[in-house]
Amino acid sequence: MTVRTWWVRCAIVAVTAVLGTVVLGWWTIPIVGAVCGVLPGSSAWRSLEAGAGAGLAWAALLTWTAFQGPAGELSAKVGAVLGLPAPGLLGITVLFAVLLAGSAAMLVGGLRR
Repeated sequence: MTVRTWWVRCAIVAVTAVLGTVVLGWWTIPIVGAVCGVLPGSSAWRSLEAGAGAGLAWAALLTWTAFQGPAGELSAKVGAVLGLPAPGLLGITVLFAVLLAGSAAMLVGGLRR
C-alpha cells in the first residue's frame, strides 16, 4: 500500500464519519471504525486509517461549528470548568474520535482472524 492510497482511504473514512456524525450522531464513529476493521489487510493499518479519518472528520466538524457560532467562547468556558485551556478541550474531543474509531477497528480486525 502506498502513502497516497493510505491518505485516500483516510479521506474516505473522514467523509463517511462526517456524514454519519451529522446524520446519526457521535456513535457512528465506532461503527465506521468497525467497518474499517472488517476490510482486508493489516489490522494495525486499518486501525490507523480509521483513527486518522475519524480525527480529520471531527476536526473538520469542529472547524465548521466554530464558523457557525461562538464555539471558542463555549470551549473556553467548558474548558475552564474542566481545568483545561480551550485548545486542550478541542484536542481531547478529536482524540476521543481517534481512539474510538481506532479501537473499534482493532477489535473487529482481531475478531476477524
